Amino acid sequence: MFTNRVSGNSPVMKFWTGFIIGAALSGYVVTNMTAEQRRRAAATLKRSATKLRNTQVGDAVVTGATDIAGAAGERASAVVNNGTESVAEFVEAN
Repeated sequence: MFTNRVSGNSPVMKFWTGFIIGAALSGYVVTNMTAEQRRRAAATLKRSATKLRNTQVGDAVVTGATDIAGAAGERASAVVNNGTESVAEFVEAN
């Protein structure tokens, strides 16, 4: 994990270096934005978060519907199989 501490080539050091540079750059950009740019950026982030939540809810609904349809299909198949076997047994008996 800490393979080369002198040159900073370890994965942990690369992660933290990137994180710190990204945080500093983000701070610089945000402090130099106008109020209108901040408002638009906040609105964009809010829309993105809403879309993500809607997608997650949609995925959950699809998964639930798929599970219900699968269970209903299995139940219908079992009923048809039982009915078919009953009719076949009745015909064979008579």
